[in-house]
Amino acid sequence: MDGKKLLIPTLIVGMIAVVLLALVHAKGGNSGAAVYEGLTSLAKVLPVLAFALVAASCLSYLVPEELVAKWVGKESGAKGIFIASVAGMIVPPGGPIVVYAIAAGFLKAGASFATMVAFVTAYNLLAIHRFPFELTMVGWKFVVLRTASVMVLAPLAGFLAASLAALYGKHLR
Repeated sequence: MDGKKLLIPTLIVGMIAVVLLALVHAKGGNSGAAVYEGLTSLAKVLPVLAFALVAASCLSYLVPEELVAKWVGKESGAKGIFIASVAGMIVPPGGPIVVYAIAAGFLKAGASFATMVAFVTAYNLLAIHRFPFELTMVGWKFVVLRTASVMVLAPLAGFLAASLAALYGKHLR
């Protein structure tokens, strides 16, 4: 991703951080401690972020474009959306850094926006690696009800993204 695309989001997040720091200071809080905690968190996630981005970038070089096009490309249609939804459910844990890096790698290799929207949505709503924690904390009835309630959302998000891409496709890249 080129730096120009990140300028506006960076400025917005930067302004939000400055406003929040001013609010902490105005309420008598320790804004220096808040900055320190934020930078400490950055130091912890930076190595993971760097490796995740390198690994995801390798996807576009390792996975043949023909394979990506066939299974999750622009012409894969409903099949691709369902495949991406299942893939999002079973991708190993790693948090948003990993899942978005994987999606970026597949987009670069020729995946469609629709399939990657389904992939990311499934990861966020249906990732099976979360089930043991959910079962332990809230019980199987809740897990079944929650899963059944959101099961259709990943494919639905993919189909909606496909429709929006068809309407506004020339403005998406």
